[in-house]
Amino acid sequence: RTVAYAVKSSDHDAPATRSGFMSSGVPGHAGGGEIWITEIPGGETRVLTPDWGSSWCPRWSPDGKHLAYVMRDVRSELREKNRKRGFKPVVVDEDWVGTSLWLLNMQTGESTRLTKGGAVNSFEWSQDGSKIAAGISPRNLVDDRYMFSRLHVVRPFDTPPSVKKLVDNPG
Repeated sequence: RTVAYAVKSSDHDAPATRSGFMSSGVPGHAGGGEIWITEIPGGETRVLTPDWGSSWCPRWSPDGKHLAYVMRDVRSELREKNRKRGFKPVVVDEDWVGTSLWLLNMQTGESTRLTKGGAVNSFEWSQDGSKIAAGISPRNLVDDRYMFSRLHVVRPFDTPPSVKKLVDNPG
């Protein structure tokens, strides 16, 4: 049995145990926005999404062979280059970055992006594991999440994965 969880940030000032692990079982050097798994029993802990960006909300497929998760999209190369050079403007409600649904094949270690554009706010696997229901809004803004999130059906095993809006409530 394996447990998956997201680590948003680690308190690097917190004391680690002699084994180098913090009391949560996460290595003290762990950065934020990563997905980790821990084998139960035994406690072997490892990171699944190192340096991939801000990842969260891991959910196992019903058969346990895949792990779906949400990850913040990557900023443009120019934007990231300028940020590293110290240019960090605060742009309200204009400089948003989307979030996408990803699927990790636990046997091969390969991740596939399932959605593109907009922001995945929530998702759940179907009982048979063939589909994922996802709430997706056009932009990654708080108001959009509440006002414009729509239900979509994602078929992760189609080639390429397909996303279809299931419900639209225009009023």
